[in-house]
Parts: sequence; C-alpha cells; structure tokens
Amino acid sequence: MSGHPTLKLPTERLTQLREMAANMGGVNMSEVLAKLVEFAQSEGLIAHEIPGVKINKLSNGLVIKFDEEKSTSFDFDQAESLVNEIRAFLAGDRTSGTLTADATLKGKGQGIAIAIPATAPAKVFDRGLAAEFARLIEMHLPEAA
Repeated sequence: MSGHPTLKLPTERLTQLREMAANMGGVNMSEVLAKLVEFAQSEGLIAHEIPGVKINKLSNGLVIKFDEEKSTSFDFDQAESLVNEIRAFLAGDRTSGTLTADATLKGKGQGIAIAIPATAPAKVFDRGLAAEFARLIEMHLPEAA
C-alpha cells in the first residue's frame, strides 16, 4: 500500500523494538512507535500534534479539524465523551457509533474510523494513533475540579 511506507532498520534496532513490544504486553510496532512519539513529545523534541489533525481550545470547548474537512466545535463535555468512547473502543467495546451529530466512531480492521463532522469521510487511526488522538484532546480539556 502506498500509505504505508517501508522503513529499513538495522537488525539490532528491530530486535530492540521487538523487545519493547514484548515488554509492553505484546503490542504491535505501531504502538511501540506511538510510545516513542509520546516520549519525544514529552521531551519537547516534536510537537504535540498528529499531522492532518488540528485541535484548538476555545473558552467553552474545542474545535477539531481533520485534513481539509470543516472545523467542528465540541463543548468540553462532548469532547470528553469522545475521549471516553475512543478509550472504551480501544479496551474492547466495539459498540460505539454516532456519538453526536458532529462525530461518529466505528471499527476499521484493528483501528478506529472517526468522522468529524459525522457526515465527512472518516479518518482511520491505528490503535496507537487513536490513543494519541484521545490524549491530545484530553490535553485541551479543563482540569477536573
């Protein structure tokens, strides 16, 4: 597939990545890379963002935009609900569907297809990117009282 480039690594690095995957509970390589990206973000080496995804905080909620789709507003409760639905899905609850008029979530292989707005084409995230998307939304939510 043209959307999945090949990455060439020395055997030693691949062995280290496999060790990480095993120590993380047998996750796939995408989830290992997601953990490395999360570390790089926490160290300030790369921005807290996913290419093609824009999340902006407003005084009363968030605006989320995928690629060239229109921006969609969520109040803080709706955004938190989206985070909870993504995490429930990742934990094995595949009953999700239309969350609001502004978002849908459904399974796509081992990943999640999220449409924002709900009528737009879905953006497909693997499990690691879906978890990162939820974390990035959560970073924009107000602190719990």
